[in-house]
Amino acid sequence: MKIWRSVLAGGLLLAAFGCGGPGTTEGSEALDFTVENMNGKGETKLSDFKGKVVVVDFWATWCGPCRQAMPHLDSLVRQYKDQGVVSMAISDEPRDTIAAFAKEMKYGLTFYRDPFQLANTKYDISSIPATFVIGRDGKVVYAGNPPSPDELTRAVESAVKG
Repeated sequence: MKIWRSVLAGGLLLAAFGCGGPGTTEGSEALDFTVENMNGKGETKLSDFKGKVVVVDFWATWCGPCRQAMPHLDSLVRQYKDQGVVSMAISDEPRDTIAAFAKEMKYGLTFYRDPFQLANTKYDISSIPATFVIGRDGKVVYAGNPPSPDELTRAVESAVKG
């Protein structure tokens, strides 16, 4: 009986703390990563945007919740673009799949590829969508999995104000 209680307690802890959530927490230093540019011209690092507010979104075209979250992400990035907000919408899908989606949806988001899921692994992404707001100082202001539109908006507004 003691074994079953231990197994149950361990399972509850795992469910509460170990599943589905981003591995990088609010207030921590954002982990740098490198992703492929969609234009086929090299790579981009998160650290390339130091001094800007970066909305990082891990997503996929087949993910319904990802597609539902994108219009709000797009609206936020467009609204705060002139105040130094940039986006990194990251997928591991083939370049032409991402490009076709981006062309069809006409979002102002900047799309990147992570074909080997190196950034996903670094951020301990176990489910998508997973969205982070990185402040100008390189610290995680928001981590949502899935993102809450209201919390995401507040996080971007707060990061813009500094």
